[in-house]
Amino acid sequence: MGVATATGWNATARHNEESRTCGIFVGNAPLPIQGPLEGEPKCTP
Repeated sequence: MGVATATGWNATARHNEESRTCGIFVGNAPLPIQGPLEGEPKCTP
């Protein structure tokens, strides 16, 4: 879990054997990675 507030949250995940990072956010929270849409997980290339 990244940031959690009364109005939203974000999170990222990464596996030790993988170079990509995935993130998701909901509500009024900072973007965890570049380019995701609210509620839709997105991974770096």
